Formats: sequence, structure tokens, C-alpha cells
Amino acid sequence: MWLVIARAPRPDAPQWPGRRALAVVDALLWPACLMLAALHLPPRAGIVQGAVVAISCFAALRGVYRAALNNPRYRFTTWQVARWMAALLALGVILKLWFLLSA
Repeated sequence: MWLVIARAPRPDAPQWPGRRALAVVDALLWPACLMLAALHLPPRAGIVQGAVVAISCFAALRGVYRAALNNPRYRFTTWQVARWMAALLALGVILKLWFLLSA
């Protein structure tokens, strides 16, 4: 049996002055960083480099569209990335303390 559970859509983000411009910058920043990293891959990466650049371009276009024209539905990528990085940093600190205290 297949069970489908539909969640309620997330509420619109609050609007404040400058949110649209900051959202466009955020929507362009992360795909640009990913493209820059892909361009520094070794030459034997082959088609991976081109695929990453193409996917990043489409992600940037989608993000800019949502940030500029559908701004209440845009969620900042920086907060999502920062949340994962903070979790990884906390895990690293916990592991470091655990190994220091157990030795």
C-alpha cells in the first residue's frame, strides 16, 4: 500500500526593505562558488566539470527568478549552508574533545 501525506505549504517569508536585492545576491553567490570550484577541477574530470557548470547556471537562473519575481517564497541559501556547516563544526568539536578526554 502506498500512503501519501501532504504537508501544509510553508508560510511566506516576511518582507523587509532590501530583501529582494539581498536575495538576488544570495541566489547568484552559491552557484557562482560551485562553478568556480568546478573550474578548478583537474582536466581529467571530463564531463563532470561541464555538467556542474551547466547545473549551476540553471540553479542560478531558478534562484534569481524566485528571488526577484517570487520573493516571498525565496529561502536564503546561506542560512541552509550555514546550518549544515555549524552542525559539522559542532560534530568536529565534540569528536576532538572526546578523543582528547579519552586519551
